[in-house]
Amino acid sequence: MQDSSFTGKEVILDIIKAANIPTVICYCNPNDYYTTAMPVVAKCTDEAWLQGLKYLKNNGHTKIVTLNSTSQKIRDFFPLEEYQKILKDMGINDDKELILNLPLEEEAIFKAIKNLKKEFTAIYCYSDFYAEYLYKA
Repeated sequence: MQDSSFTGKEVILDIIKAANIPTVICYCNPNDYYTTAMPVVAKCTDEAWLQGLKYLKNNGHTKIVTLNSTSQKIRDFFPLEEYQKILKDMGINDDKELILNLPLEEEAIFKAIKNLKKEFTAIYCYSDFYAEYLYKA
């Protein structure tokens, strides 16, 4: 489980608490509850990521490029070896060359995709911010 997205010292938290109106923090990490003392609707990004892979596989894609952030973990959850095992168990090519850890920079994404030597049928992006640059490539 990820740590909180909050430090607990954000000014906005003081403002919300001072307003004395019911507040729920949505699309956040489960631990945010402990840091903010506010109710949360936590996201399950790891499960959502796996569902996306299953969807691609069920639609015939087995050569999928994973366009990840510069995080040491795929989608901030899965260590490389674990992710490769997940891919293999799903019947998806687990070649490390299809797993790209890139900064959120248009030029880096463009170059990586254009220089990719492996054949692929789909690209699975870390986020919509990455996808935006990918569309331009």
